[in-house]
Amino acid sequence: MKSHDFKFDIIFAFVIFAFILIVTVTYSAIYIFTDLTTKEFREKVKIVSNNTYFLYKQQENNIKNTAYALAKNDIFNVRFHINPLIVKSVFKSMLFANDSLKEINYFNQYGKLILGCERLNNRVICYESGRSLKGYNFKLGKILFKENLTKRGIEFVSISPVLKSKKGFIEVRALIKNFLPKDFSFYKIMVIDDRGNIKISTFNSYNLKNIYDLFNFSLTDRILKTDDGFVSDDIYVKNFSEKIKLVFIQNKSVISKTNAASQKLAAIMLAISILVAIPLGIFFSKPLYRFYEELDKRVKEEIEKRRQKEQMLMHQSKLAALGEMLGNIAHQWRHPLTRLSLLIQNLEILKNLKKTH
Repeated sequence: MKSHDFKFDIIFAFVIFAFILIVTVTYSAIYIFTDLTTKEFREKVKIVSNNTYFLYKQQENNIKNTAYALAKNDIFNVRFHINPLIVKSVFKSMLFANDSLKEINYFNQYGKLILGCERLNNRVICYESGRSLKGYNFKLGKILFKENLTKRGIEFVSISPVLKSKKGFIEVRALIKNFLPKDFSFYKIMVIDDRGNIKISTFNSYNLKNIYDLFNFSLTDRILKTDDGFVSDDIYVKNFSEKIKLVFIQNKSVISKTNAASQKLAAIMLAISILVAIPLGIFFSKPLYRFYEELDKRVKEEIEKRRQKEQMLMHQSKLAALGEMLGNIAHQWRHPLTRLSLLIQNLEILKNLKKTH
């Protein structure tokens, strides 16, 4: 391996390590933040919905109590003629004291208007004719209360019979607009009726008319049938009455913005880590490269020693084979020479025997 290849591998390893570390940390942070945001939504939405319901019921009771308080007031229970100036003064005081009150009317026992006052912008106008009560059961011995969900808010009508004289009815009309919480950072809110029609919404899209336009049939059906509780991890339903529901939906834009910011931050950190990894790779590659060179030198020396040993062993093996071959040749030559030597000895013996005879 060449030196520049080794240095490149070290730098590349640092870059890969930085990339894996940044990606792991980023997506772990996104997962943890998403989980924490969902848990915070689930905890916060219960508190907010209960507080909103409490304020709603408080205003509802105030309207009922207003009608009841007027119905038992002595100005409507006198035996003789009712003073219209006093009645107007009381009605105006109540309308100015409570911003949600829109109308206060006094009807006789036949449902004909005797006197009424209405808030118009910042003024209160009073009148003594022009209206009549129709469609109500005047025999009720208790307060008749009705509510209607509109685009402007929740309209209330509270009608109470005059208690002592029983010669008329007090009607109080009110409109509650600002009953929703102000903080929409964690959720969006829809106020729907019993058919799923969206009357009030904090969504940016104003084309949504029914929750069927926003959710599938199964989820919409669960929303309409749920009184109080989570329909899913990100949808909570709070039932205000038979015809009014609040639907809290987790604000995904917060998570999306955070995820996008985290990803941008991860890209910046990755670029910085790469720029830092290159000089770090060069710096840390120097001692590693020295170690690599020393190791490579030792390996080469050991290889050379082993090669020399192998050559020596090969030479010795050749010499041993040559010696063995020469021994075999000598043995082959020695055998006929021995026989020849014996023949010559025999010839000498025969020659000597012939001489003796």
